Amino acid sequence: MSAPYDKLGMQSAWRRFSFDAIANPWSKFERQLRDIEAGAAALNLSSDSVHLAAEIAAFEPDLNDEQRVGLILLIVVSFAALEEGSTRFPVTGPQSVEPMRRLLGPLCGESFGTDGIERMRIGIKRILISSSAAGVIGTNPNDYKPLIYLPPFIYQHRVLSSEVALARRLATLINAQSARIDKARIRDLLLGLTTHAATLGATPVDLSEEQRAAIECAVTAPLTVISGGPGTGKTSIVLAILKVLVGAGVDPGEIALAAPTGKAAYRIGESIRESLPSDSNDPAPWKACPQPTTVHRLLGYSPARRRFRHHRSNPLGAHVVVVDEGSMLDLELMSRLLDALRPDARLVILGDADQLPSVSAGAVFRDLLPPAGEGNSALTRNCVRLTRSYRMDSEEEAGNAIFNLASAINAGHLDLFALGVGAGDGTVTRRDSALQIEFVGAEWLDKEAASGAFLERWYSEQVRGDGEAGGLENRIFTALESGFAPTECESLRRV
Repeated sequence: MSAPYDKLGMQSAWRRFSFDAIANPWSKFERQLRDIEAGAAALNLSSDSVHLAAEIAAFEPDLNDEQRVGLILLIVVSFAALEEGSTRFPVTGPQSVEPMRRLLGPLCGESFGTDGIERMRIGIKRILISSSAAGVIGTNPNDYKPLIYLPPFIYQHRVLSSEVALARRLATLINAQSARIDKARIRDLLLGLTTHAATLGATPVDLSEEQRAAIECAVTAPLTVISGGPGTGKTSIVLAILKVLVGAGVDPGEIALAAPTGKAAYRIGESIRESLPSDSNDPAPWKACPQPTTVHRLLGYSPARRRFRHHRSNPLGAHVVVVDEGSMLDLELMSRLLDALRPDARLVILGDADQLPSVSAGAVFRDLLPPAGEGNSALTRNCVRLTRSYRMDSEEEAGNAIFNLASAINAGHLDLFALGVGAGDGTVTRRDSALQIEFVGAEWLDKEAASGAFLERWYSEQVRGDGEAGGLENRIFTALESGFAPTECESLRRV
């Protein structure tokens, strides 16, 4: 093999087959690489990631074996961080100790010794501080190196570049001029939604104040971010946004509807269809809007060429782009979407910042949302949080318990019982056995107390319906000319 390839410490398939481990034992460096390969699977990485890391580390020929292994581990850690959804990872300082130990644990096998994890963690820190791998690791965002070290974090160059480019594009979009639509006209259109729906027999539109604020922002602002939990009416207001946009003079053909997945896109279309008037001949112009599609299809992605048809030099024709389930948009796809917008386009993103993480690295949707009540920037004014739930009544005890529990989890409270029975608000009710479960509100049953008893009771009562159908399954119900008797109607309802 050539000298540069020897630096990789890799063996071809033929050499592994013919290798005489007794006569030519592997060096410590090679054994450590094998351990890193074996541990990569625990971090959802393939052995290819280790091979790539070794190739990158080979660009530093003056490192000794210990330093080279440390550099390889650092590169693999950056791969693992992306796999976990993080665009950066702490590698120095107090906040890095436990995260580094967690990722190095599976990689530092027997050949590293009992102190291998701590020794390699410190060795990586020395490489970064001494700049002994300056050909691979840059220390400035503009350095053209595979890795960028901005203490205490390590970035991959391509990811950091995407973040910077996305931030600039977002700033340009946020500061763009708002659409010149009279607010009184928007209010009239919102007021007309209920009247129009009732007249044509469609599903009545009942908009809360926060939903109205979200729609008004979506119609005028260059960028609108709408976040809300399950049941807060995100998908239902997409139809209202379409109607107001068209009513305000936007050509239906210049509105694009998209979602990260086909299922989410279908749900938007289904919501629109369910809200249509019973009269299929209704000539409403907003019905001419394009069908919802995936973001990839909207941008014209070609799997064979691995390219997008629409980009900065060939932007989308849509004047308004509405994207549902925006929390699933990762850094790369969000960058592609913004690059494909024409200069005067408006973007509306709906999602739940506390649910459905991005497909790949980068939580762009969550990061766009400022903390509630913080600041008065253009971005803050264009972010709307939907808090009213239409699936549960917070005034009702069981619904309030679930609402409080969800809020406590999102707030990061570790001791839920401190907020529950002990505090007197009934957030979580502790049950000692499966027989005590009432299937109402928020209940907690210890794993030890549950075993198979809870599953058996849940299946029989909540799935199979033994309690509801008991004594009714073999009964004959007779309909007279006047219909079923009131008591039989109740029994049939239970069945």
